[in-house]
Amino acid sequence: MFKLSNPKNIFALLIIMVALVFYYNFSVVFKSDYVDPITSEYENLNTAYISAADKLSLETLKDKKNQLTLQETNVMDNFVPIKLNSATFVYNLAQYANQNRLILKNMQYTISNEGNETDSSNKKLVIDFTLDGRYEDFARWMGLIENANTLISVESMRGSKAALTGDILTFNVKLIVHALDID
Repeated sequence: MFKLSNPKNIFALLIIMVALVFYYNFSVVFKSDYVDPITSEYENLNTAYISAADKLSLETLKDKKNQLTLQETNVMDNFVPIKLNSATFVYNLAQYANQNRLILKNMQYTISNEGNETDSSNKKLVIDFTLDGRYEDFARWMGLIENANTLISVESMRGSKAALTGDILTFNVKLIVHALDID
């Protein structure tokens, strides 16, 4: 049985009380100073991520597009075209390269469904090619791509200096163009 008259029991009880006081005073302070802000920040970032993923989903964009005015719809149709002719787009891409004194080589393009393979309403045009030319010309061409009124993603871009060709560089580029339908 536990008797308070025994000094060993009183000492053990005192140790337990001191341990509880220390635990409460230091762990609660540590948790509120260090753990709680990190947990709160993580929850805020996770909420922001989920919100951004929701806003960027193609279905959400389609729903929002249905609520736009005619003028806004025309701008949106240019940005994410309803129908994109792949041959015309690739031809225009080659013309921009030619206008900027770049030599376009090894062009390959494919059309694929985005996400669900059975849903043919979300397509992307993937274009792989090589450009040879000066850096200034490539930068000017890239500016045209960045300012295009169609959504073009630069998936990858790598430049290298060709041997014994002076200031001519070789750029390997992969572009992705999104559209609701591509032929």
